[in-house]
Amino acid sequence: MTRLIIGFLFCAVAYPGFILLLGGMRAMPVAAVAALFTFTSTFVLGLPLFVWHYQRGWWKLWQFLAGGSCIGALASLLFLAGGGGALIHVTPTFAMVGAAHATVFWLTAVWRNTPMQNHFSSNGREAAI
Repeated sequence: MTRLIIGFLFCAVAYPGFILLLGGMRAMPVAAVAALFTFTSTFVLGLPLFVWHYQRGWWKLWQFLAGGSCIGALASLLFLAGGGGALIHVTPTFAMVGAAHATVFWLTAVWRNTPMQNHFSSNGREAAI
């Protein structure tokens, strides 16, 4: 459970923290915008997606990459409120960032986390894929 919490928190604060680390306090507005995307994506979209993966026993990296890419693409839809002209250029970038976040989350929370995976199989469920 600790690895799961660390994985979600790290994914939520990684980019805003990195921006503040490099730019200092003058980068606060940029970090705030990054936090808007990462917190929303991680907790509003990522947490339910993880539960969905958990219920199905989906523990493979490619399954998390597919979900993370979809979350990244969905997060880019926030640009539609600003006119949406740049959406075609922003969506692939956000999808790649989502895949990167999914990889970090998988390495932090899922990879070699046998207690979590064994708990799933001890409930009598089997992985769908």
